[in-house]
Amino acid sequence: MAEQNTVLRVAAVQWALADAVSEEAFFARVAARVSAAAAAGAGIVVFPEYFPVEVLSLHERQPPPAGIRTLANYETAFNETLASLAKEHATTIVAGTFPVSRDGQPPFNAAPVFLPDGRLLHQPKLHLTPAEQKLYDFTPGDEFVTFDAKGIRCGVQICYDVEFPEPSRALAESGVDVILVPYCTDDEQGHRRVRIGAQARAQENQCYVVTAGLCGSLGDVEDFGEQFALSGAYGPSDLGMPSGGVIAECTGSVEALLLVELDFKKLTVCRRFGAVRPRLDRRADLFQHTTSVKITNVT
Repeated sequence: MAEQNTVLRVAAVQWALADAVSEEAFFARVAARVSAAAAAGAGIVVFPEYFPVEVLSLHERQPPPAGIRTLANYETAFNETLASLAKEHATTIVAGTFPVSRDGQPPFNAAPVFLPDGRLLHQPKLHLTPAEQKLYDFTPGDEFVTFDAKGIRCGVQICYDVEFPEPSRALAESGVDVILVPYCTDDEQGHRRVRIGAQARAQENQCYVVTAGLCGSLGDVEDFGEQFALSGAYGPSDLGMPSGGVIAECTGSVEALLLVELDFKKLTVCRRFGAVRPRLDRRADLFQHTTSVKITNVT
C-alpha cells in the first residue's frame, strides 16, 4: 500500500475514432494527448482498447483477422513512438491494446505498458469476448504483469477482464492499489457492463479503478462502425470518498481527456475505518481464493 500522503494523477484518454489522414498524423495526435496529460501532471496516461485500429482506415476494407495482421505491421513504429513519449514526458503510458505475437504463435490482444525508463511490458487480455473468439485469431493470456508508477503498484485489466472478480482479487492480493482498464464497447449496454464491473471491483477490493474507453466510428473498418464510452475513475463507496465511489466520469461519448487525482490517504482510511471492510472481513475460512495465474511484479 502506498504511503498515506501519496497522490497519483491518472489521465484517461477517451479516444474518438476518425479516419486517419496519414500514419504521421495519427502518431502526432497520440503525442498531443500524452503531452497534454503530462503537462497536467499525470503520472500515468491510459488509452482505450483497440484505439490503434484507426490506422486501418488508411487501407482497403478487410475482414477482422486480416485487419489484425495489417495492424501488426505498425508495431515497430507504434512501440518506438510510445516509448519515446514515455521517456520524454517521464510518465507511464498504458497504450490501449495492440496485437502482439510471440514465437510466431497467434497474437494476443495485449496492453503495451511503456515505462519512463524505456522498458516495455505487455499485459495480455485473459478473457476473450464471444465476438473476439469468433472474429479474431487471438489467444487468451494467462499472466499478469504489475508495475510501479510514482511509487504506486498498478495492474491492467482489459475490458471484459474487469467483469470477472477473480483477476482483480488476484491483483489486489499481490499488492496492486490501482487497476487500469482500457476498454472498447460498441453500445451503451456494453459500456455499462464494464462500468458496473469496474465499480464492483473497486468496492470489493477497496482499490481504485480507472477506465479509458473508445468512442467515434470508422465506417470503412469492419467491426468498428460505432463505439460508445464514458470513461471514469472509481473507488470504494465509503468514508471520505465521493458519493457512490464515483471520483470522475466523462459526460459524453466524445473525445476527452479525463484527469483524476487518486488520494491514497483516503484509501487507507476506507480500509481501516470504513463502514465496511471487504479486504479485512472476507471469510477466508469459508471461501478459499486460489489462482494459477502468474503475476510478475516489475520494479
